[in-house]
Amino acid sequence: MKVNLAEKEHCLAVLIKEINSKYFNNRLPAFVPRFTSRLKSGARYDPRKYSLTAGGSAPAEFYIVEFSESMAAAPLYDVCTELFVQMALLFGQLNDLHFVSRHGYYFNESFKLFMQSKGFSVSKSPSRGWCNITPSEKFTFFIDGIKFKF
Repeated sequence: MKVNLAEKEHCLAVLIKEINSKYFNNRLPAFVPRFTSRLKSGARYDPRKYSLTAGGSAPAEFYIVEFSESMAAAPLYDVCTELFVQMALLFGQLNDLHFVSRHGYYFNESFKLFMQSKGFSVSKSPSRGWCNITPSEKFTFFIDGIKFKF
């Protein structure tokens, strides 16, 4: 059975809206999900801001988060956790919070504390910093309450 990536992107858009509302008080700008073959695994957000102007209206500003195509078949909570991490990184960028090491490869102590404040368990990997992230029961319950089919 072939996975319909457009349907998965729509589900991710619903998740983004709900997570932004509950965990970020709607303080994040639009975040557009896209599946891509460029990534081998996981997800990453593009730190550049994009604008779209239609019909003379004010430009709509948004950011893009890319997911590897393999994430379309990953367990729901893994996808949601990865999405939350990317949203947290955007939140950090917009609020001048530094969540990665100077070289941008490792999550630092500030990231760990932020994620813990949102109810996630975070442990350190010997090679990648604070990257072992486990959602709380409260987060999984929240995800289960959203009406969508991933």
